[in-house]
Amino acid sequence: MFSPEWLNLRENFRNVEDALDRVKSGRLLDLGCGSKPFRRPGIDWVGFDVEGNPFADAVGSATNLPFADGSFDHVLSTQVLEHVDDPQRMLTECARVLRPGGTLILSAPQYWELHEEPHDYFRFTEHGLRVLLHRAGFVVGEIRREGCGVKLAALAFNSAIAQIGGLPNPTWLKALKAPVYLAVNVATLLLALVLPNRSDVQNYTLVASRAGRTEGDPLPAR
Repeated sequence: MFSPEWLNLRENFRNVEDALDRVKSGRLLDLGCGSKPFRRPGIDWVGFDVEGNPFADAVGSATNLPFADGSFDHVLSTQVLEHVDDPQRMLTECARVLRPGGTLILSAPQYWELHEEPHDYFRFTEHGLRVLLHRAGFVVGEIRREGCGVKLAALAFNSAIAQIGGLPNPTWLKALKAPVYLAVNVATLLLALVLPNRSDVQNYTLVASRAGRTEGDPLPAR
C-alpha cells in the first residue's frame, strides 16, 4: 500500500492469478516472462523474453516465436502487448503456437504513463482488444476491467508524485513519498465504494481460446 501503483497492480495480479488457478497441467509459454512471477508447480513453464533476461528459457521476438505450431496448451502474456510494434502479429503468433482450444491469458493497459521508452507503442480499449483477438483466431471468454474511475485518477496522481525529484527516486525520497501513496491509496479505496465508474479503465485482463471450441475459458465468476 506504500507503492504508487498498488491500487492497480493488485487487481491485475489477482485477476491473472484467478485465471491461472484454472491451469492445472500442460505446457505454458510465458511470453515476456520477466522474472516469472506467476510460475506454478506442475506446469511445464517455458519463459520467453528479449535477449539479456537471465530468467528466460528462450529469447527472441514476440512477432516471430521460435516454436512449432500447436506446441503449447496455454500462453500467458502480462503487460507486454503495448511494447510490441506489431501487436496483431504477436497475437497471431500466440494463436499459431497454441493447440486448438488452447488458452491465452493476456493483460494490457488502456492507460499507463510512458515507460520502457522508446519501446512503448500502444494503449488498448476493450473493443480494440476484441478486434485484434478475433482477427488472430481467438474467442474471448471474459474481459475484466481494472483500476477504474477514481483508481485511475489516483494512479495518475501518484505517478505525478513519483516524478518529483526525477526517476529513479533515491531511497530517502522514496521514504518521504511513501506516506503520501498510503494516504492516497486508502482514500481511493473508500471513494471507489461511493463513486463507482467502470468506464474510465486503466487495464484489462482477459482469457481467450484459440478457435477450435465454441466458448472461451472465462475467468472464475465473482
